[in-house]
Amino acid sequence: VRQAAGVKIKLVAISSLRVIRLVRLVMVFRVLQLFPQLQELFSALVNVWKTILWTVLLLGLILYSYAIYMVVMVRNGLEDVPELLELYGSLTLAIHTGWEMASFDNW
Repeated sequence: VRQAAGVKIKLVAISSLRVIRLVRLVMVFRVLQLFPQLQELFSALVNVWKTILWTVLLLGLILYSYAIYMVVMVRNGLEDVPELLELYGSLTLAIHTGWEMASFDNW
């Protein structure tokens, strides 16, 4: 019975925190309605983040494809070159190497 009461108290505390967060969120939206320039800035930031997200996803897909290609190439024909095995011996190493090449890090 004590555990059930303790759980109920915790749930009430959590739900009251959610209400406080919702009130704060409503206050932010009211401020955005009072200042149209701020609303435009917020809208622009949301639109930019969509573009950044798609750019990061595309870069990840390119790095993943590159890593798969390099791992297959190194394992099929260049197994006798230890430097390549250090850089492209596994998929995670190949992704890391591709990221280093794309960001000009350690090259």
